[in-house]
Amino acid sequence: MKKVNNNENYKVVEKLIKENSKLKIDKLLKKYETSLNGISVVDEDERLEKYGKNIIDLKNNNSFLKRLQENLIL
Repeated sequence: MKKVNNNENYKVVEKLIKENSKLKIDKLLKKYETSLNGISVVDEDERLEKYGKNIIDLKNNNSFLKRLQENLIL
């Protein structure tokens, strides 16, 4: 798995959220191959193997306040 910095992650996630917020629920569920009931155990195992664990790296915290502070001009 390729490791990217938190700023890159933030930009990717922000873009996905904006795009997904414009989709109707049926299109969104189809895009992520899920349903209102979630995914099956088999799908869960396959996705875990394909994508790995959903882990947040707290060592390189890129919080909203930190990003705001970095972008302030004093």
